[in-house]
Amino acid sequence: MLAKDLGSLARYTSIAERLHIRAVHRNKWLLCRVVDSCHNHIGQQRPAVRHIMQANYGDILVVPRYLAGRAIVVKSNCYVSFPYSHMVHLINEPLKTVDFQQPGAATAWFESGKYAQINGTRVRPVEHPVLKDELLSIQKGQAESICLVREDGSKRTLKKFHQGKALDRGYLVSVSTLLPKVDGFVAGTQRQVLSSDTLTKTTKCYYAKDLAAFFQDTVLMPHVKGTDWSGLADELREGHIQLTKNQRIGLCRTLTELIAKLENNNCSHRDISSGNAHIDTTTWKIYLIDFDSFYHPSLSMPKATTCGTAGYTPPFARQAGVLDARRTWCLHADRWYALGILIAEFCILDRGSPLTSEGGMFNQDELRVRSGSGLDAARKTLHAQWPAVVSMFDATIKSRDFESCPSPQNWQKVFDGAFVEPPSLAHLESIPADYFQKILSMRRPAIPVWSPPYLSEIPEFKPKKPKAISKVVVLPPGPWN
Repeated sequence: MLAKDLGSLARYTSIAERLHIRAVHRNKWLLCRVVDSCHNHIGQQRPAVRHIMQANYGDILVVPRYLAGRAIVVKSNCYVSFPYSHMVHLINEPLKTVDFQQPGAATAWFESGKYAQINGTRVRPVEHPVLKDELLSIQKGQAESICLVREDGSKRTLKKFHQGKALDRGYLVSVSTLLPKVDGFVAGTQRQVLSSDTLTKTTKCYYAKDLAAFFQDTVLMPHVKGTDWSGLADELREGHIQLTKNQRIGLCRTLTELIAKLENNNCSHRDISSGNAHIDTTTWKIYLIDFDSFYHPSLSMPKATTCGTAGYTPPFARQAGVLDARRTWCLHADRWYALGILIAEFCILDRGSPLTSEGGMFNQDELRVRSGSGLDAARKTLHAQWPAVVSMFDATIKSRDFESCPSPQNWQKVFDGAFVEPPSLAHLESIPADYFQKILSMRRPAIPVWSPPYLSEIPEFKPKKPKAISKVVVLPPGPWN
């Protein structure tokens, strides 16, 4: 069945309490709204325990993250497709009584089909590529991102923070000025923090007071190229694509260069994960997004900041067993998130690799205790295929703080000396049998060259002797007197 992901169950306390789901486990569940009508019979082989469910458009479901993560159809933005299971709960609660943080003003704008003028630029919302008449938006973490398009066809993203998750406006503005001005950070350096007066009344453009209010403290940013690593990883797991060793080395080098630039400018992203690293598969460049957990010593830590994504968070981010953002509010925080975990995924993630709820391949519980079957399997693969990487990976997992993690410079030395594979013959174009014959037929015939003569046929050469030139010298009369 297909449903819209409305966010973590942790945001909906009343529903979680009604289902007797403890607070510590609520992040492992998703609240979804059905967008198609279907029904199914579960347990048909055991009629005594048959579980009959029917879901109609608009019904609310509580779904385990692992079930949505192992979807039959790969996630398409904020829409997930998953099989029925006895673990899925149908919530008989009217839609209006649940706070879904739906951007009603943005929906009205989308339905108008018109452009709106924001800071002198005309943009309009984009329709979902699969679901007709549905606004294309992505709900993730502390915000919802709405996809926009300009008149020239270029894309933009509008980020609206959920209620209670908004960040200080001054903090949001500072991010773009503190980030290094390089292509990999364009989502942060070229973004604009909007306000209620950014929407301009213009002829033939959409305007509404509620939309103007909706824009307050939203972030408008360029849409970066490529696909996020979680989507690319799904393609690898399914065997739809393959990465060469050279491409994997290139990704690792690019990522270490980006982290080195952040550290050289006293910055930390603090939440680099599979969903925040976009890869342009035409150039294999990496673009980082989602700079709303950004650290710089000149900034104060926002109350609503996060401290990482499941599957990428270091064990020392916890204080008394609870995640504490203050433990990751520091320089070098990306040495665990990106350099240790993401590089390992770049190297070995392939067909059949494990999948966690956030799109990565490492289980957060194993990372927390620094051991487990998943980590052991990753070490074994690294040791066989990337022996120079396994020691760096182990040093990251065993580290007790960010300072003791391998630095970008340490990682750069590994990949600067990495063996680069020559291109495989299988990747070369096949040459037809008559290829060279056709090339030669296109050329003019060469001028014939005569054979050289024998020496006996060459006449003897006798140089002429030059005649001696005698100069007459006339002496004056009586030269001896």
